[in-house]
Amino acid sequence: MNKSIIKTRVISSILICMMIFTVYGCSAKTSKNSTSSNSSTSQDNKASETKVDNATDTKADNTTDTKVNSTTDAKVNAPTAPKANTTTGTSDVEDLIKVPDKIVYYNKGKQTVIDKKNKKFDKIVKLIKARVTSANDIYKTSISSRDIEKQEKSNNVVEFIYTSKITMNWKYGKDNKSDCKLVYNAIVFPLDGQYSKMAIFTPTSAGPIGPLKDAKELLNYIKN
Repeated sequence: MNKSIIKTRVISSILICMMIFTVYGCSAKTSKNSTSSNSSTSQDNKASETKVDNATDTKADNTTDTKVNSTTDAKVNAPTAPKANTTTGTSDVEDLIKVPDKIVYYNKGKQTVIDKKNKKFDKIVKLIKARVTSANDIYKTSISSRDIEKQEKSNNVVEFIYTSKITMNWKYGKDNKSDCKLVYNAIVFPLDGQYSKMAIFTPTSAGPIGPLKDAKELLNYIKN
């Protein structure tokens, strides 16, 4: 009787231990799976955040770099505007005689420079413009630089000098139907000798213009 009871108790204890072990094992497995799942989720979230951050940083950096590079390239590669050399058309011969940057007077080879500060400068320009009002034609006479040098050495000559090239289209002749392009940086005005009725534009392929009015008043003013 006692043996039977003891046997029964032993079996019961064994069954209880087995049940406890089974329950504990399941609980541990579930906990492990849960931990693994949470860890995986955490890693996925972290990877996702890293991916988003990298994408954001890359996009921001690319945008910034592109903007900076575009601005820099545009600034560096921006063409420099060249100095304009506009062509002006006129039928008024006085418009061809621009105010020079300086005047050089030659008296048989002797040079006198008259700049804008000189009290005679404005008067000389005015007298020159008055002389050319009668010009209505272009001479076919070819005057070389050597011819001009000879005039400067043996006669009285006034030269208007410009620091920038001037381009003009002059309409002349009957009813201003003829047209001539003049490109020059100096105008030579012989005051006596064989070319005294001419205004010589240099350097240009076009012949001198004229006839100019008498140069006596201008010559007397310069000499006195």
